[in-house]
Amino acid sequence: MARTLKREYRNALHTALVMDGAISAMALGDALIGGDITSGQLLRERLDVELRLLDDLAWTPDVARDHFELTLSDDQLAHAARRLHRVGVDLVAEYDATDVDRRTAEVEAGREVGLKVVLLTHLLLRDIEPDEPVEDLC
Repeated sequence: MARTLKREYRNALHTALVMDGAISAMALGDALIGGDITSGQLLRERLDVELRLLDDLAWTPDVARDHFELTLSDDQLAHAARRLHRVGVDLVAEYDATDVDRRTAEVEAGREVGLKVVLLTHLLLRDIEPDEPVEDLC
């Protein structure tokens, strides 16, 4: 089933995807340097799906489109959505853990991205896996 994202949600998902991809790429490098081939292979599989999602969303932050079609299979999209849901939750938690007088514009922006990612990934997972319990997302 084809799914299409509007620009606002694409932008939030793109930000979370780039952040998570950078962290995963560093972890992959560490695994390979440390000789942990099994972890390296698992990270490679996750990165493969996330990079395919990035293909759908466009690699650059600013794109002159208003809609973005997601072409991943349901299984792949659910896997990526679960991972990115946690990224969104972490962004909101970072905001919540920051003292009010120390909240920067960057932390505020992270909260907004996090909220949009949590909502979007929740909706995607409800669409793909309607029988899964909601509490398993957090």
